[in-house]
Amino acid sequence: MSILAAVLISSQLGLEINTPLGQAYIIPYGKQAQFQIGYKGLLDLAYRSGEYQVIYAMEVYENDEFDYEYGLDPFIKHKPHRQPKGEPIYYYAVYRTKNGGSNFRVWSREKVQDHAKKYSQAVKKGWTSPWKTDFDSMAKKTVLKDLMKYAPMSIELAQQISNDSMVGTGIAPDGQVETDYIDIDVVTRYEETDEQGQANDTNASSELFDNGAGA
Repeated sequence: MSILAAVLISSQLGLEINTPLGQAYIIPYGKQAQFQIGYKGLLDLAYRSGEYQVIYAMEVYENDEFDYEYGLDPFIKHKPHRQPKGEPIYYYAVYRTKNGGSNFRVWSREKVQDHAKKYSQAVKKGWTSPWKTDFDSMAKKTVLKDLMKYAPMSIELAQQISNDSMVGTGIAPDGQVETDYIDIDVVTRYEETDEQGQANDTNASSELFDNGAGA
């Protein structure tokens, strides 16, 4: 049933499961199957909402030129090196809305790793998951979801994102998936957010999250 539920969720969202596109995954969750939205699937849903002119996340290597600052005059500058060195040391996400608003978030590699260890059941229990097979994509997805806390978001998009990491237990007559668990990794309140990470987009609102629409 959990596999059927995951396939149904994917179909309803219009995301392909377990393909090179990286839109969505079905992964083992104990004896059940868990549906996870991938980084590229999250981008696809965001663009489909019609809110964003640009939205993406990137990794930063130690030999890249990179600088950023939060506050009243925030900025972010990244010039990738032509030959990246080592593992990424930062991950960041940015957006620009169609009405000109913008914002960004930056996480260190260590912060992403701590977040995964603290909130992802798959990481805690050593299960196979995208955290193990595609860390960089999961890191970019994590910082992108953190950024979207401050981004303009329709109720429909918030509901779509809330399907991330669901374990389905049944299918209701109206076709909706019934669940009894949602991985805390996707709860969109983001209590870990930096104190300095304040919204730079005057149109951004966390109302959807505070009302539970994104959880």
